[in-house]
Amino acid sequence: MNILPRFMYLFQSIPMFLPKSFFRLIDKRLSSFMWSNKHPRISRRFLQRQREVGGLALPNLLYYYWAANLQKVVCLLQQPDVDWCQLELNACRPSSLSALIISKLPLSPKQHSSCPVVISTLKIWSQFRQHFNMTNFSIYSPICDNHVFLPSMLDPVFGQWQRAGLSKFSDLYINGIFATFDAISSKFSLQHSSLFRYLQIRDFVRNISPCFPNLPPMGGMDILLQTPTHCRGLISKIYNSISSLNAVKLDEIRAEWSEELGIHISDETWNHALHRVNGSTSCARLGLIQFKVLHRIHYSRAQTLKDLFCSQ
Repeated sequence: MNILPRFMYLFQSIPMFLPKSFFRLIDKRLSSFMWSNKHPRISRRFLQRQREVGGLALPNLLYYYWAANLQKVVCLLQQPDVDWCQLELNACRPSSLSALIISKLPLSPKQHSSCPVVISTLKIWSQFRQHFNMTNFSIYSPICDNHVFLPSMLDPVFGQWQRAGLSKFSDLYINGIFATFDAISSKFSLQHSSLFRYLQIRDFVRNISPCFPNLPPMGGMDILLQTPTHCRGLISKIYNSISSLNAVKLDEIRAEWSEELGIHISDETWNHALHRVNGSTSCARLGLIQFKVLHRIHYSRAQTLKDLFCSQ
């Protein structure tokens, strides 16, 4: 079936914003096709889980749509010297595109750019962040040309800081603690006249960071934006990262099974059980029953599962 490559070609070629209702409609049509217009026997969210967590790796078109467009976002941040990246980066003034990407939501892209490609990219990126509740300001946001930090848009000295290596708010932390001015000026060779600018940044970070003066832990958005771009299969890596954001917590399921069965399930036994979900039989009916059992649907067969685990 070549449905996914056809969608991926459109997702990568046209940066068009699509509402989530569009993908719900597509999933509904695919579900009718897979189950021959009958009631589905198993939830789609179970089928779309990765094989490592007991799923069947059914493609999630919404996640692939986000991954195809987030690939461009990652490239904009990590490869600004590429020609097409420069065109889009220069389409945002006076704020910078990197600041808009990591800005706090909600965000109105049309207020910062008139380029339809940039506007669509930011709307898709905001849609993704809102879906996973990644709406807060990131400490890894750039200092220079940041519409959230207004002094950076008025004072050209912050541009000199950027060229000296002090480009992000996270650079002001040393060993996980917000550094003093003496430590920062020594590290980045700042002039003593920059003390007032340092105080401006410190006051800003204190107001937006609940962990101040400690460095906040990296969130899912920050980790995703640091995905290496030099390796092949970037979209697949981003897709897997997105899937992991909504991954099922198997440790909790395992603990519940152990408590209900009254036995200790070892790592080897548990991994073997997960593997058997997709590889223990060629019978589709029996495989479906095993899959449902793993996800705690058939609790009434607990004794049968106890014998299964004990025999391993």
